[in-house]
Amino acid sequence: MRTAQRAVVDRIVDGKHVVLLVGPDEVERIVERSLLPEDIAEGTWLKVEFDGDQLVSAVIDEAATAEAAQRVADKLALLRRRGSRLQRIDSAPDRDAQGAGDAGAGSGS
Repeated sequence: MRTAQRAVVDRIVDGKHVVLLVGPDEVERIVERSLLPEDIAEGTWLKVEFDGDQLVSAVIDEAATAEAAQRVADKLALLRRRGSRLQRIDSAPDRDAQGAGDAGAGSGS
């Protein structure tokens, strides 16, 4: 029985095998690299069709791949913004400690 599903390329192993996470439950399936489109990479989304355990067809899902790439880019940008804000917070106590030391020395005179 043939089943059509979405899958994502999880990793490419030894250049000859590809680990796919298939369907909403992300079932791991290992397929031969030669059975997939040439321009796949980790993170590429595919529309796949299996007949039992045999991969019958695989086509790159350009829209799903672009959407996933955009989600990752958005999350990285958010983390970078948070990271730069954390950096400022981390460096603020150093300035406060220096300022407190100067204020303490000035008030003792």
